[in-house]
Amino acid sequence: MSSIKINESIAVLRKQKGLTQEELANRLGVTNQAVSKWESGQCCPDIQLIPKLADIFGTSIDALFGRRNEQSEERSEAFNEYSLPDDEKLRIIVFKGRKVLEKKEELSKLTFKLQGDVLNVISYCNLECGNIQNGAEAHNNLSCSGNISGGVQCGNNVSCGKSISGGVHCGNNIACGISIDGAVNCGNNLAAGFQINGDVCCEGNIECRTIKGNAECKGNIIYK
Repeated sequence: MSSIKINESIAVLRKQKGLTQEELANRLGVTNQAVSKWESGQCCPDIQLIPKLADIFGTSIDALFGRRNEQSEERSEAFNEYSLPDDEKLRIIVFKGRKVLEKKEELSKLTFKLQGDVLNVISYCNLECGNIQNGAEAHNNLSCSGNISGGVQCGNNVSCGKSISGGVHCGNNIACGISIDGAVNCGNNLAAGFQINGDVCCEGNIECRTIKGNAECKGNIIYK
C-alpha cells in the first residue's frame, strides 16, 4: 500500500473532472474558501463529506486517500502481459486464485463449454461449443458440434461435427464430419467425412473421399 495526502488527491481529481473550486464547493454545499484550504493542506474535509467527494470524482474512498487496490492491480498487470487489443474477440483465460494459468499441462485439464454459437474466439483451455463464426484460435483442444467458419489455429486436436470453411493449422489430429474448404496443415492424422478443397500437409494419415488440391502426407492417404 502507498498513500498520499488527501489534499493532493482532491486537487488532482478535481482538475481531472474539469471542475473549478467554486463548482466543487457548490456541489458539496461548502464555501470556495473551504475547498481552497483542503487543497492547500490547511485543513481536511469533514468526514461526512468523504463519500460524497468520492462519488463526485467517480472513485473509491480508498483511492481518494491514495490507497491502491493491489489485488486489482495484479489482475490488470496479468492482462497487460498478453497485450490484449480492444478487438471484441472472446478470450478465454483461466485464473487459479490470482495466478493466470499458462502451462499446457495445467490448461489441458480444464474444459470450457459454451452454449450456442460463438464469434471470433480465442481459448487457452479446452473448448466445446456449437458453431464458430469468424475463426477460432485454440491453444489446446477444440470441439465444435456444428460448423466452423473463418479458419482455425489449434495447438492440439480439432473436432468439428460438420464443415470447416477456411484454412486449418493444427498441432495434432483433425476430425471433420463433412468437408474442409481451405488449406490444411496437420501435425498428425486428418479425417474428413467428405472432401478437402485445398492443399494438405499432414504428418500422419489422411482419410477422406476426395482431395481437390495437392497432398503432402508422411503417412497413408485412405480414400473411403
